[in-house]
Amino acid sequence: MRSSPPPVTQANVWWCWAACLEILNRAHPTKFPSPPLTQEEWRNEIRALPNADQFLSPQDGLNVNRLPMILNVLGMTGHQWQGPPNNRPDIAYIENKLHLSYLMAVHTVPGGSHFVIITGVDQSRVWYFDPYNHIGYTSITHDQIRQARLIIAWK
Repeated sequence: MRSSPPPVTQANVWWCWAACLEILNRAHPTKFPSPPLTQEEWRNEIRALPNADQFLSPQDGLNVNRLPMILNVLGMTGHQWQGPPNNRPDIAYIENKLHLSYLMAVHTVPGGSHFVIITGVDQSRVWYFDPYNHIGYTSITHDQIRQARLIIAWK
């Protein structure tokens, strides 16, 4: 498992996506803008896009339904699993993509979606950093992740 990315706490309840981009930018400075952008600067980048209202809510939460277009603008690649019963997340695929970079991941939560950074995979768990309210580094079992709808992205 690789070393941990720089911890960042999201600035508000809506900006988990921006916190994750800031983490990726700090962890992989040659793949993203230099110097690394802050959450507010990432928000401003997306807000400056044509049709930004399709990408961001009035509170600047990211519209996950538009994520493929946003990833394209950011030069990132993504993969989506719809979840059980026929399209469960593949742990080996996740582990393979971790050789390229940390992974930004979005999963469903009550009332919406939440972004985290996947940092590693071991025999039984997927490790991730959650930027919400100082939650920080934590993990989920392989079985739990196989029950989820999940999108991952990398650069």
